Amino acid sequence: MALREAKEAEDRAGRASGYDGGMYVQSASPAMSSRKFPILIAVVALCAAAVFFASYFVAAEKARSDLHAAGERQLQIVALDLQSILDKFEIMPYALGALADVDQVLHHPDDAAAVQRLNLSLQAIQKQSKVLAIYMMDARGMTLAASNWNEETSFVGRDFGFRPYFAEALAGGFGRFYGIGNISSEPGYFMAQPIYPAGAPRGEGKPIGVMTVKVDLSELNTPGAAMRIRSRWPITAAWCS
Repeated sequence: MALREAKEAEDRAGRASGYDGGMYVQSASPAMSSRKFPILIAVVALCAAAVFFASYFVAAEKARSDLHAAGERQLQIVALDLQSILDKFEIMPYALGALADVDQVLHHPDDAAAVQRLNLSLQAIQKQSKVLAIYMMDARGMTLAASNWNEETSFVGRDFGFRPYFAEALAGGFGRFYGIGNISSEPGYFMAQPIYPAGAPRGEGKPIGVMTVKVDLSELNTPGAAMRIRSRWPITAAWCS
């Protein structure tokens, strides 16, 4: 019994000194624990930052994709609206070339009564159709009659012979042009058709004049619409009326 008590006393002494069953057990010191804690915090912070930035880039890429898709849809809508407007007015210059006083004014520009009747006709049609302007030029490009004949920015008496839409129409084609007027300072789409002598089949012989209609596209004056128009027709303020 004395032997057993001595053994137990020895075991207690060993545990107190860090010795347990043939090996010493050393507990972690407070200094070592305090050094590991900041490292653990830094690792957690880095992981959180990585997750945040990954989520941000994924969200940003999705937002860009959604914005691009929305822009494409808007551009398609604008293109349909633009085509609808152009289809509505493309026949106008051709039809206006058949007005009663057109041939008379082109052959006799000094006939003041015929010129005034044509001015009033073009003005009435312009107001009803809501286009910006209607005007007729002779084969040299001189404007003989216009819907804005009584306005300060009247086209009457102005030479537009160097305009690209005039040249295209005088060559027998359909003149088209989009630009900002150097007289009116209004953006618009110009459509021009050749005028042939009364009774002459269209396309036979040489045109004796050009009828032009300027259409307002301000409702479609968006970056997408402008980009689409510029991709098809050049724009220059110096070449418009």
